[in-house]
Amino acid sequence: MRIVISLVLLLVLSACQNNKSSRVNYGDFIANQGWVKKDRVQHFRFQGWQPLDDRYLILRSNQRKSFLVKLISSCNDLPYANSIQVNQDTSRALSAKFDSIVVPGQFKQECTIDSIYEMDKVQKQALLDFSNQTEEIRG
Repeated sequence: MRIVISLVLLLVLSACQNNKSSRVNYGDFIANQGWVKKDRVQHFRFQGWQPLDDRYLILRSNQRKSFLVKLISSCNDLPYANSIQVNQDTSRALSAKFDSIVVPGQFKQECTIDSIYEMDKVQKQALLDFSNQTEEIRG
């Protein structure tokens, strides 16, 4: 019985490791692009969002500006959520380390923003292309 339990545990840990290594590495993409993180975005008004995975998402603001947001920790339900809320410390700004993304549901998750990167249209498309190419390679 101990052998069976040990084998099952080994398989589970191996599956977790494989899953972790197959994730899209947005951190490397950001570093390769030379994007600079912002601590604060002035005049931010939440207009929409697009999840990339459980730690990265794109937020759209007024004046058609887009921001890549990295969360401090995984927000497990984010990729599957129908809606989110943005909790802002002040109503006119978005701040890393102080503001958060809330995924409503039976088990509401609140995930603190770690970093914010402003993107223009070309940068946003490059990010989405990178995400899609990596997904195709993995899938």
